[in-house]
Amino acid sequence: MDADDETIAELRHLVAVIDDTIAQLERVRQRADEIEHRRVGGDLYRVIVEAEERPLIVESLSDVLDRLSSAAGRFRRAEAAALVAEGWTHERIGQFFGVTRQRIGILLSRERVR
Repeated sequence: MDADDETIAELRHLVAVIDDTIAQLERVRQRADEIEHRRVGGDLYRVIVEAEERPLIVESLSDVLDRLSSAAGRFRRAEAAALVAEGWTHERIGQFFGVTRQRIGILLSRERVR
């Protein structure tokens, strides 16, 4: 096993993003509970919104989705490249990932550009 295994590095990066995401989603959940509590307590939405701190819930969720998508894509590219290096065809990788072999070709061509 190569100590500089790019797939493992990308997997570790993905896990770090997942851990950060869990913490960020916990904060979003707490803020959602606060908003609900305030609204049920009689506050108007305009009062609640004016008191909101940044990032807003929707901004946090967009950030989470972007970061997860990016990290997952990097891992997927690295994993596909590793599988090609070990002799898998684009078709077999596509079947494994649930996409076409053409999509794998595009995925791997992006890897070469990086």
